[in-house]
Amino acid sequence: QAVQDHLTTCFESIDKLQFEPDLTISAMLSAEKEVVPFARPIDPRGKPVEHWLSEVERAMRESVRAQITAAIRDYPTRPRTEWVFKWPGQAVLTGSQYHWTMEVEAALRSEGLAGVRAYYEKLVGQLRDLVSLLHQPLNERQRLVMEALIVLDVHARDVVERLVQEECKSPSDFAWFCQMRYYMEEVTGNGNGQIQLPQGMSPGPALYVQMVQSRFPYSYEYLGNTSRLVITPLTDRCYITLMTALQLHMGGSPQGPAGTGKVHLPLER
Repeated sequence: QAVQDHLTTCFESIDKLQFEPDLTISAMLSAEKEVVPFARPIDPRGKPVEHWLSEVERAMRESVRAQITAAIRDYPTRPRTEWVFKWPGQAVLTGSQYHWTMEVEAALRSEGLAGVRAYYEKLVGQLRDLVSLLHQPLNERQRLVMEALIVLDVHARDVVERLVQEECKSPSDFAWFCQMRYYMEEVTGNGNGQIQLPQGMSPGPALYVQMVQSRFPYSYEYLGNTSRLVITPLTDRCYITLMTALQLHMGGSPQGPAGTGKVHLPLER
């Protein structure tokens, strides 16, 4: 347990590990005190620290994948205002992005522009529901999830509004094709084409992110339950530039001087 004080050096968002009385490790905790149970407990006894920390890394990815997959499958079974409090923050944000992608494409395929207009009204209603939840008594973890989800939902609403303005009628239209979209695919063996699971992970459902021709597997690194900066049109242009660069086996640095366009707006404003 002497490793506990140094965990954030190894894993940016794991603040502590949950040790049971028999010293098995059953969960990871973020700095915000969010608890994510491991899919399989880890027994570190009698192993060098670098060995069982490698097991922690694998357990982190498997557990985050299990939580996100379960959250995505649970989404249609209950009201969204109830669903957001049932799962860890990362699973809520990722699951919401996945279902937003699926719902926009379903609207485009079924009714074209008219479907997108109707879906825009649905997104506005979902935002109102989330804002109304903020007026209820919430603990710190729930409030962090809500604030981050509202930031993503506002961006999702703005994207759909632009689709209406540009008269997008098909999932293949560039106005939609250039957005960051989340998909899930069942991966067998070592991977399906470009979709490769991180080393050591078993075959099964795998998320990937796509933007224009760039496609990358979701790596399932635990991100904790943190706040999000507002997403501006400049953010979208940064996303598409960086993803295209990575697709071409190049790199990029999003770091820059403070005060150049990214602002964290309090929800009260």
